[in-house]
Amino acid sequence: METKNRKRTRFVILSTSFLLFCMIIMFAINLVRTYNSFKVRSYVFDRPVYTTSLSFDGKLLASGGRDGMLNVRRVNDGKIVYELLGHTRAVLSVAFTPNDDYLVSSAADGTVWVWDMHSGHQIRLLLDSQRLPITIPNFPSSEEIPFFDISINPDSTLAAIGTILGTTIVVEINTGMIVFVFQGHEEFGRSEDVRSVSFSPNGERLATTGNDGTVHIWQLKRDQLEVVLKNPDTNIDIVKVKFINGSDSVIVARKSSAIEVWSISKREMIHYLLAGNQSITTASFSLDGKYFIIDGGRIDPVYEGIPILGHHNTDIFMGSVYKNIPLETLSGHQGYIYSIDFDFRRNTIVSCSDDKTVRIWDVSKLIGP
Repeated sequence: METKNRKRTRFVILSTSFLLFCMIIMFAINLVRTYNSFKVRSYVFDRPVYTTSLSFDGKLLASGGRDGMLNVRRVNDGKIVYELLGHTRAVLSVAFTPNDDYLVSSAADGTVWVWDMHSGHQIRLLLDSQRLPITIPNFPSSEEIPFFDISINPDSTLAAIGTILGTTIVVEINTGMIVFVFQGHEEFGRSEDVRSVSFSPNGERLATTGNDGTVHIWQLKRDQLEVVLKNPDTNIDIVKVKFINGSDSVIVARKSSAIEVWSISKREMIHYLLAGNQSITTASFSLDGKYFIIDGGRIDPVYEGIPILGHHNTDIFMGSVYKNIPLETLSGHQGYIYSIDFDFRRNTIVSCSDDKTVRIWDVSKLIGP
């Protein structure tokens, strides 16, 4: 009996060791493959990084994290050119204006700031949820309301900011004047957060989406809702929306890893792809809508029919929206990935993580010049 137990114990130890060895080898192969396929620049911070963005000329990298500080670095040598203090809580989104004159940032403290990228100075407090200049129906006053995603229109004059209670605020960057307030994202009679916003390339439309699983298309000239794009088969949260191929199509990524392409004029979904089986929190797309990027997400395995709390995958996956080809895996981050973005001007991906790094991935070999 003792001999059988020893053999069983030895077998378990050897099996576990072999499995661990295979996992290490596979990780090393994947890591080598990634670094051979993609040039990667890594920038180390002293805190987890929640959001990051490249300037339109590709020279500056802006990042924000848990402590409310904004950090602007030169891409070529990683040198910090500005440390911007203004937010008192976690920075949730940063966006350069297309002319690269300004950086707009939003945070959990209920403020949106504009920063001069020529001097590093604060230009103005664009929004303060505790002191809004107008009354917004059903919107809390005198409270710190988090502002989430930011989108800047093509001529660098307007910023759209998504927030709670189905509300999106559009404000003039140069004056701070609120020009539009859009509301309407609801589910089961309850207003839901607006997590992603996107101006159309011609600046005439704004797409908003979030936890209600719908996309609202707003006509700015008429100041009205044009259409609600709703998948009748699901209301799973949408984490990202973006205009592609002009101003008549949008592409979205759902938390379930589903990718959908919608025609605004036809009011219908024209393409669907299930990109994985993980629960994602961030995504991005190429400007032409041919490629998607999603975080590794959380995989909750099922044991005897019962979901088990899974783990966060620290990889980034890139794939083709229309071609049935294997996903490319970008490995390197060692922590939860908070934000990823596709810089279509230089075929690069920028990502930030709980591991206190920002990485810039050159994927031009994959998608061509």
